[in-house]
Amino acid sequence: MALQLRYAVIATITLALAGCSTESGEETDGTDDALTGADGWTAIGFGIGGNTAGSGSNILITYGGYTARDQDSRAWAMALAHSPSFASLEIGPVYAARGPRDAGYGAREIGNSKLVAALGHQVAAAQFIIVAGHSSGAFVADELFTEATPDIRSKIVYFALDGGTQALNSTLISEMKGVYFVNAKDSAKGESHNASSMRSLHSEFHGSHLFTVDATGSGCSSGATWCLHDTLITTRPHNPNMFDLADDYEQFGGARKVVTSYVDQAIKDRVLAPIVAAPPIVSTPPADPAAPMNPAPMDPVPMDPPPPPDEP
Repeated sequence: MALQLRYAVIATITLALAGCSTESGEETDGTDDALTGADGWTAIGFGIGGNTAGSGSNILITYGGYTARDQDSRAWAMALAHSPSFASLEIGPVYAARGPRDAGYGAREIGNSKLVAALGHQVAAAQFIIVAGHSSGAFVADELFTEATPDIRSKIVYFALDGGTQALNSTLISEMKGVYFVNAKDSAKGESHNASSMRSLHSEFHGSHLFTVDATGSGCSSGATWCLHDTLITTRPHNPNMFDLADDYEQFGGARKVVTSYVDQAIKDRVLAPIVAAPPIVSTPPADPAAPMNPAPMDPVPMDPPPPPDEP
């Protein structure tokens, strides 16, 4: 199937956003001037911010779902980057995109072209680029894949988190380092909203991976697929009946931990290879030229005298 639009639209809402569209469809609102805010985030393009999580050269990009604000996607990105699962991955640059204006991303307003330009200066030093697209954020991630240069695509490890696709095809997937379709299941409460779509996409695209997050103990109501939809982000969603991106993307702590089991699986699969520090080189000190070539002979060890012979 050429077009995979497998996503249940949350609602039909028209949002009035300030700004105007460029010819490519991307919005401009003054954020394209690479201004850095007090929180350390720099505006890269419309709806996309950049930051740094460490001194590494590998890259993390998150695409929030429909209704996710800048601060929501950014909080989720940093929670991932600083989680134990990412400790060995040497993440440096981090980018986060807000959710699309409409659930199907028809407006194409997010500044992916600006992100591609930024990645062009960083890709050579990176071993991999982790891209996580949750829900309809997966449609925004699609745009990155189609606009990225081959050297960027070849380093992308993509996690479609209970989302869908409008652009992925066998060629694009073969050009990436790895692609995972990820859903969630609580053994007592049910599956995430787009679980079946993730299975279908995996079946269609050979070479992709399917991973199911164990969401047991989520606190979701039985059959609450939209609550389980957020177990791709947090181990315990705030609303037991519905998604709540504002809280679930930002509020971690205690029983609510950022979900990273899909990254753990990619590490186990060696699709994401952790960066292991080389063992220290132990050098042998040079020989003292004044030292004698042969060691001095040791004094013989005295032996006990033999016992006297028996008298006749």
